[in-house]
Amino acid sequence: MRAQYWTSQIFHLAMISVLIFVALFLATKFGLISCRVIPGWCDIYRGIVGYPRVLIVKGSSGLGDPDLLKDLLASRCRIFAREIHVNQLTSGVLSGYDAVIVTRARRMDVQKMKALAKYLVEGGRLVWTGDAGTEVPENEVVYEDELLGYGHPHRPVDPWTRKEGNTVIEFGRNVLSARYITNFCDANNISCKGNDFLGTLETPDRSHPLVQGLPYKATLRGNMAVVQVVEGDNIMGSPYVVLSVDTKVPIISGDERVEGPFPLIITTSMGHRVFYYAIPPEMICEENPDYCFLLDNLCDVLVT
Repeated sequence: MRAQYWTSQIFHLAMISVLIFVALFLATKFGLISCRVIPGWCDIYRGIVGYPRVLIVKGSSGLGDPDLLKDLLASRCRIFAREIHVNQLTSGVLSGYDAVIVTRARRMDVQKMKALAKYLVEGGRLVWTGDAGTEVPENEVVYEDELLGYGHPHRPVDPWTRKEGNTVIEFGRNVLSARYITNFCDANNISCKGNDFLGTLETPDRSHPLVQGLPYKATLRGNMAVVQVVEGDNIMGSPYVVLSVDTKVPIISGDERVEGPFPLIITTSMGHRVFYYAIPPEMICEENPDYCFLLDNLCDVLVT
């Protein structure tokens, strides 16, 4: 009888352990908890699902440091990414990667943007950062009077809106859910000197996987792209601002004056597939070391 009792107890304990393991695995997979909540769980979880194949797309100018990003992904997340220059970007190159991160790539033509949108639709994950894609080839510039009709001024619209022949490609509206205005340090009324104060961080949900660990009354320093959220026909669903920054002052760019808070991290309602970071994650880590956990959180999301 005693042997039968202990056999039964061991069986029940084993079943409970399996149920706990499955619940923990599913909670991590669907982003309900970070794998870092339990010491050692990240290695176990990633050992099961594997590490994502990540491609870093870089250019020659703009916000971001692709080499630093590659080093941080390896040292902090054990993700060993490959780097390519934006000029090498094609749909064929993108196939086989689980996630693509675009950083320090101001100049990008519409064909590259279309390749990234196609990659996203086909199941990839896209992390777009800073002022990537805001330097527009002359033949791709779209003017307000062209887009909106007679009576509007003949001036360029958002640089993430491009022209391909007679077709307008609204990458900002349909992919990023954002409209680029300027960089914080390039605004008419801002004078940046070194590691300047940006503002106070705000989030509607501190439990969101991308901002877990964010302290109250957190502040941020550095430079960032100033953007506004755009509601539209996003291929990945409705936009959701995970994190924003209150700069305490309006931003003036040309004849445009915009009030904050300004989005810092934008994702969409259709799963963790597309992310926009107004400050490249590696620059957050470099200029605000206490907030490196934001990069770690992104790594966790990319693994799940």
